[in-house]
Amino acid sequence: KDVISNPTISSIEKALEIYKQTKCNAIIAIGGGSVLDSAKLIGARFSNPTKTLKQMKGYFKVRRRIPYMIAVPTTSGSGSEATIVGVVTNEVTHEKYAITSPKLIPHMVVLDPVITTNLPAFVTATTGMDALTHALECYIGKANTKLTKKQSIEAIKKIWVSLEIAVKEPTNLKERNAMQEASFLAGSAFTRGFVGYVHALAHPLGGFYNTPHGLANAVILPKVLVIVPC
Repeated sequence: KDVISNPTISSIEKALEIYKQTKCNAIIAIGGGSVLDSAKLIGARFSNPTKTLKQMKGYFKVRRRIPYMIAVPTTSGSGSEATIVGVVTNEVTHEKYAITSPKLIPHMVVLDPVITTNLPAFVTATTGMDALTHALECYIGKANTKLTKKQSIEAIKKIWVSLEIAVKEPTNLKERNAMQEASFLAGSAFTRGFVGYVHALAHPLGGFYNTPHGLANAVILPKVLVIVPC
């Protein structure tokens, strides 16, 4: 319940101490991208006790698998349930950075559209735009594959049809389910094909101003697509 939006190093360390004190042996993460990322990084710190989060910054520096983790996303946007990435903010320098490793992938994912029906319209919209940004940036990037391009296209189509309806009709389970599937597909795609300029700008906004990530993406996306046509 104490997980914060845009998780920080200190929030992860505080949760890690609770994990140790209560002698947990698994993690169930129920929430949005901040919750899922926090769970991954708590697991990374526990399994790799000699490394700080700063030392794990970047690619493939998490050497040991996180404890058994069940991811239950309550938003349809971050795709963190499908990715090898955990994002954290250094609250001193305001740097927001990614820790990237296959060791962070959750062991099990539960997609239940019912638990997304109470999301405020604003959160539904902004997290949906996050998923759209993942899919678009992955599709136009140079690191994609046939599979990631297919996943990205499928995610874009689902979001194009379902996001507006999900915002206006929050209890529409068909569209909520489509958005959860789209978020998972986009997450699966960009964890292999990467993201781009939009995220490069959105992360500093989150680090310095605590701007919700999906909102930052939504504002920046049309500007970047115009400035850098693909």
